Amino acid sequence: MEDIRRPKVVIVGMLDSPHLGRWLATVRDLEADFYLFPSTPNRKVLPMIKELETGTSVASFDIFRTEAKWSAVISVADLVLGGKVRARFLRRRLDQIRPDLVHALELQHAGYALATALKGLQNQRPKVALTNYGSDLFWFRKFPSHERRLRDLLQIADVYAAECQRDLDIAKSMGFSGHTLSVLPTAGGVDLPSESIVGDVQSRRLILIKGYTNFVGRAQDVLSAVARRSREFDDWEIVVYSATLRARVQCAWITRRHRNLNLRTIAKKKLSHREMLELFGMAAAYLGFSRSDGISTSFLEALTFGAYPLQTSTACIDEWRARGAEFASLNVDDPEEAVDLLLQVLNDHQMRERAASANRHVAEQYLNVDDIAAQYSKDYSLLLGR
Repeated sequence: MEDIRRPKVVIVGMLDSPHLGRWLATVRDLEADFYLFPSTPNRKVLPMIKELETGTSVASFDIFRTEAKWSAVISVADLVLGGKVRARFLRRRLDQIRPDLVHALELQHAGYALATALKGLQNQRPKVALTNYGSDLFWFRKFPSHERRLRDLLQIADVYAAECQRDLDIAKSMGFSGHTLSVLPTAGGVDLPSESIVGDVQSRRLILIKGYTNFVGRAQDVLSAVARRSREFDDWEIVVYSATLRARVQCAWITRRHRNLNLRTIAKKKLSHREMLELFGMAAAYLGFSRSDGISTSFLEALTFGAYPLQTSTACIDEWRARGAEFASLNVDDPEEAVDLLLQVLNDHQMRERAASANRHVAEQYLNVDDIAAQYSKDYSLLLGR
């Protein structure tokens, strides 16, 4: 029988990212060889990705160790040399591997490096796939320097994937004319059969607030609004998770001034994915406040595990309301209104119970990890001609 060569795929992405690790796990049953190139100055490779490399899955995973080890140094050099150093390393690897497909998961680091690496290549270049992360298009297209680079990147892409229809429509409006993949969460789904909701919805006394204060994260605004209403949270515990340094400092200041407030912080990457899901399973409500996002993974985990989701409308949440999900859509310019809605949810047990039931049903229909992995495998098999 004729030996069929396995397709070769170069993945350009953040090797310390749980999102990338969980996405790679969805394609581990494919007959393909994956080569992993770091797009950011990661300090270490995510343990989950290391396990994929040494595991016994059908797909093989090979980390480019030299680039991973020196990724921080490469990033410093790129600051001086206009982003050309990482691209040169990537071009060398593409020439060495000669992949059937090169796939950038995230655009501002992985995508831009790939676009630079492919300059000058025409017919001999591999097929190019892009996966949108979070704010890649929705936010960065607003800035002229990024808008130009994004248009150039979309021009060379053969395939584009996003986790909401909004971002697919934006890509097409910016000149993308290739093939689009199924609209699926980039971090994969949830293992619904083995994960259970922890604690009765009515008895929960925990509030989760996402602690991002980065270029789009506005946790600081909603925390200030909570502090001004501190007496109304006397009977609740508030956990600010994935808290940036600014959020942690702000929370320390708030607790000194409002000693009645039961407020604690958890820094980013301090909890395992399982521990994070357990928190959602104990929470009455989750609040995410940002100027831009894709479909927030926290939003999806909240609706899966019974925490009432409150999320700014700048994330593409409306598509989930059309699927039957129940949640509150927040105005990022009005943190006071966000706190009003949060208190309304906390004080309405029937609303939370009704939402938990409806959202669990939605999760079972659209977030089952096996279903999502099967669809990713189907899409990828078509891409690779299998």
